[in-house]
Amino acid sequence: MMENNERETLLLELAQRLASSFYSFGGTASQLYVGTVIPALQGKLPLPDESRVFGSVQADEQTATILFDSPLSPDATLTFYREQMQAAGWQEAPSHFPIGGFAGDSPALNLQYLQGPQGPSLTLHIIRQGPPTPVRLLLDLHMRPYQPHHTDHASPLPVLLAPPGSQIQQNGSGWSDYEAHSSMTLQLPEAPTYDTPSLLEHFNEQFKQNGWHLLAAESRTYSASSLWRFQHTNGTHWRGIISLFRMPDIPLCELSLRIVSEESDPYSPFLPEQKPRTFQNFQLKR
Repeated sequence: MMENNERETLLLELAQRLASSFYSFGGTASQLYVGTVIPALQGKLPLPDESRVFGSVQADEQTATILFDSPLSPDATLTFYREQMQAAGWQEAPSHFPIGGFAGDSPALNLQYLQGPQGPSLTLHIIRQGPPTPVRLLLDLHMRPYQPHHTDHASPLPVLLAPPGSQIQQNGSGWSDYEAHSSMTLQLPEAPTYDTPSLLEHFNEQFKQNGWHLLAAESRTYSASSLWRFQHTNGTHWRGIISLFRMPDIPLCELSLRIVSEESDPYSPFLPEQKPRTFQNFQLKR
């Protein structure tokens, strides 16, 4: 029998690895903060009163994600952030989400705000359920031009449908000119049953149908992943990864999907006139 302390240690390590696999794609391990905003950002970001913070993930020195429940309804939460960000002088970016990612029955309200034409950016994913309303807030201090996608440059993020009979909750999606990602929690049906390899193959087959080429795949008892490459009709090349983690003894699975352009690094060097920003010197108002 597993002791409580050992189980808590394993759960924290599992959460750490899940965070690193999704938030630090191609980078270093993420830092996970349970039940709190990362220390350098405490008191600097607007949260509705009486919000319940589940935790935050610091992917690097300039990228952080905060997950919390708002006590407000989804629409009231949206209004709260529109008012707060407008008062702080941030501009709402035109909607240019790629059409793709994990399909769901409860689409999120998605907003992106820019402090300037080249960033920083703050992205909100507000799930249409509640109150309490699940919210994912992403702060990105990297400086790069932000422009709406046009059809010929849109990221080739495929639509991935869950197995028939499954129940899913979209956990959010993100985008830029050079990358896109999507994640969801999946409750598997009682029948037919899916082991880890067959579940991965279910999503791999949809990638293939969208013109992606498999580079590598690996399946274990509770985790699996596959790597992909794609040539867009506009000549750009993309790489992608699907990752899934199954929960022992219960029919739940966490899935993440991420694609990155080979032509342009989303974390390209900073503009010559700009100094790299850090969370320590970040201010919502300039």
